[in-house]
Amino acid sequence: MAVRRYSKADFLNLLREAIGDIDSFYAQNFLNYRGITSDTKERYENIAAEFVLENLAAFENIRAINRLSSYKTDGHEQFIPDDNKSNEIKKGAVRRQEEWLAKSMYGKNYENLGKIIDFQVPIKNTRNNLAGKIDLISFSESNGILYLLEFKKPDSKETLLRCILEAYTYYKQVNCSKLLKDFGLPVDSKIIPAALIYKRSFAATGLGYLSLQKLRSTLRMSIFLINETGGIEKV
Repeated sequence: MAVRRYSKADFLNLLREAIGDIDSFYAQNFLNYRGITSDTKERYENIAAEFVLENLAAFENIRAINRLSSYKTDGHEQFIPDDNKSNEIKKGAVRRQEEWLAKSMYGKNYENLGKIIDFQVPIKNTRNNLAGKIDLISFSESNGILYLLEFKKPDSKETLLRCILEAYTYYKQVNCSKLLKDFGLPVDSKIIPAALIYKRSFAATGLGYLSLQKLRSTLRMSIFLINETGGIEKV
């Protein structure tokens, strides 16, 4: 999405201004801009990814949030959709489809991903904290990894870059040792930020960009694709 065509210099100015508030950088609308610059004909997403790579030190300053309450929300099981609701969700006949799709995965085991053990995991400690929620978390017993998953619905218009940065920001904000304790997981478990997107989604087109490949490798992000049969592939 792009409101207007930007020159490369103008677009870089947007990035430089936004990096001053590193905790909310991932939420900037321009990270979802599609298309190319008016002068150099470079893709906005590539320019932004390269900018992040050149300014990684700033992202180390994302502030951790000291959440006092448990990350695990009691009673989440009651929000799991039944078969009728699941059919409505798949058809897109519900509001907040993305959230409902995530809920429908709760408790299920997936190859490469492990078991989905919760959804909408809160990060903030008080209402004043400007932090979102982790869409899904999964635990793979076979390799002792807890994945913090940023999930996007099939027709999401968001870029892979936005998805990567959102997942990484939440990873930096969360208290990892407390998260493991609250869910009763081994203290030596690895915690990895990850993106969970559909194979035929717009975000998946970003997998072909070298700048994004380098960024997700540098940030040690995992990316998973939901294929046509509902299976999950690790990229």
